[in-house]
Amino acid sequence: MPDGQTLQPHFLLVSNMYDPSRERRPKPGLDFVSFERKLQTEQLYAGQLIGQPLPSGREKSLGRFIRRTVQHRTGPKPVMEAFVRELVNTSGTRAQSTVGKKVLAFSIPRAAAERTYATGEHEMLAMEPDLRRTTFCYFDPTDSEFQQYGPTYTCGEFVATDIQTQNDLTRDSQSSQMRIRRLPQRNV
Repeated sequence: MPDGQTLQPHFLLVSNMYDPSRERRPKPGLDFVSFERKLQTEQLYAGQLIGQPLPSGREKSLGRFIRRTVQHRTGPKPVMEAFVRELVNTSGTRAQSTVGKKVLAFSIPRAAAERTYATGEHEMLAMEPDLRRTTFCYFDPTDSEFQQYGPTYTCGEFVATDIQTQNDLTRDSQSSQMRIRRLPQRNV
């Protein structure tokens, strides 16, 4: 790896829409295949369009926007918002859309991955994405940025769901509540 880096960004696709030779299937298969592509030093990002194709010209426009945003190191929020817009708009053009207008997105920036790799500690915050921390952000046109809903979270035998986070700007704090579905069994 270049410059003595311990981590190398990569793109991993796991899908049942492709066969083992990377050809797109006409309909989803029973088996899932995975493809990994490691980014070269000069590559800023990698992506793969999966599922419903974008309307004419949108894929090129989205690619240009992502390249400009990444080159200016603006951060992941504008890119995530652009993905959400395309996902919602494209799925809305289908007669029987299975995608709603609410999207839960994750951001794992390089700095967060390197910190986890070096220390073994991990955090995932409910907040707008930035370049330092692993975050999840619930994009919903009707919700407030001060309240976020999280994913079902598992770690070993621990499982939590119905995660809800409130941001209180007056006290510069964040509080969360969740339902714990399963705790690890203690050996007695």
